[in-house]
Amino acid sequence: MRKIASIIIVVALMALLIIAIRQYSGYHQFSRYKILKSEAKSIESAFPALESALLKAIVHYKNPDFYKELGRLYLDRAIAENKYGDADKRDASLDKAASTIAEGIKRNPVDSWAYFDLGKIYMLYNYPLMTYAEKARHFFMGALQINPANEFLNLNVLYFHLIQWDQLNEAEKQFVWDRLDRNMKMDDGFLGRLRNQWIENAKTDDGLKAILMSNPSLWERIKSNFK
Repeated sequence: MRKIASIIIVVALMALLIIAIRQYSGYHQFSRYKILKSEAKSIESAFPALESALLKAIVHYKNPDFYKELGRLYLDRAIAENKYGDADKRDASLDKAASTIAEGIKRNPVDSWAYFDLGKIYMLYNYPLMTYAEKARHFFMGALQINPANEFLNLNVLYFHLIQWDQLNEAEKQFVWDRLDRNMKMDDGFLGRLRNQWIENAKTDDGLKAILMSNPSLWERIKSNFK
């Protein structure tokens, strides 16, 4: 019996050692990736080395954060390809980004930022038509369900919904009103930051005002902020 117990202990220790080595190797490659990224002059030139480091990190240790970072790398590549008008390459990179981040979510289903990243990915598909905008909004809302108090998520998820106002169904519009009301009650400056973000992109707040005025009771409370 003692011999069997000793064998079990040795096997268990060896298993723990293997796990520790794999974790170390994974984080070593991830650290290498971060160094390469900090030194990169452009996504295009550095992409092969960055992708290689992250893929090696995942081979050694399947940390959901590694998947998320690789998905973001593919998303950055897609954004660059969109900028240069290469729609086919853009959507191919988005495919890789979506599948990689989805795999990370399987391993950590409460990562709100992974859901937010998926929303951005589906917003960019077939841009500027935004064919999958409804799916994008689903993931944005999922991010807020997991992390409802985060200011950045609230600000950006509401902004993405508002710029698609005419495409929203009634449940989504009610979601916007509810989240906006909640955030304004918790933070007096929230509406101002949302308005600034709108103006930064649209150059005027006329579109935002038109949406807010469609809710008379809300507009009565906030109209003094738009003078």
